[in-house]
Amino acid sequence: MTMEPVDLHYYTIGCGFPLVLLHGWSADGLSYALQVPLAYKYRLILPDLRGHGRSPKPKTPCHPSMLAADVNQLLEKLGMEKAIIGGGSFGGLVALQFVLDYPQKVEALILSDTTSNSAVIMPFMDMMLPVLSGSNAVETLRRMISKLAKVSGMTKTPVGAMMMESSFERFADINPISLLEVSKGMIDIDFTQRLSEIKVPALIIGAKKDMVIPFKYTELLHQGISGSECVVIKADHGTPFFRPDEWNRAVQKFLQRIGH
Repeated sequence: MTMEPVDLHYYTIGCGFPLVLLHGWSADGLSYALQVPLAYKYRLILPDLRGHGRSPKPKTPCHPSMLAADVNQLLEKLGMEKAIIGGGSFGGLVALQFVLDYPQKVEALILSDTTSNSAVIMPFMDMMLPVLSGSNAVETLRRMISKLAKVSGMTKTPVGAMMMESSFERFADINPISLLEVSKGMIDIDFTQRLSEIKVPALIIGAKKDMVIPFKYTELLHQGISGSECVVIKADHGTPFFRPDEWNRAVQKFLQRIGH
């Protein structure tokens, strides 16, 4: 097992208080391209998580604690003692691991389209994991995600179509075996009983029509994290790119309320 953190590739823009956004499964930091307006006030940091994008791709088993350690190493490399940590979907599980492992490093927490219990995403992962271990994995993955995007309605808008096409172009960076090992590490992860340990200000954003992580899991996060705020967006899984204006506005209002 790879025990040491890896140096993450990342994108950054802006020069304010650090705002780190962690992407979803099989994506990369550029999936938050529509959040660039937040860089007018914050230093937006968009890492490619281990096994994703242009970051290292170890072909060994990987627990979420290692993904959190990678993010911690990035913050240390950038000389940042604290940051606002956000994560969506798969990235939300990494964000939860990070705040539990490094609470002193988190100024505030933003969780979007995610859950505290990976069991809910297992039907999706059960469909995807065999693909990664098969032949021609990247092209098969591309076709499957394309089909899911069409079903969800993502490609019906010009912005959605552009984001999906851009992500497909970056699929060339995927290493199926590395992504498979990272994915296996997310199986049987359950932070539900530890949510009460989170003491930082938290914003929970949920997609009312989420087909991957039903909205009730957003409510469970809200109930589990004392004092958290909850925003509901009428969209499918992926509110930052389905409804970027609403998502960005919710984040801005939340951060203003807590003094940022």
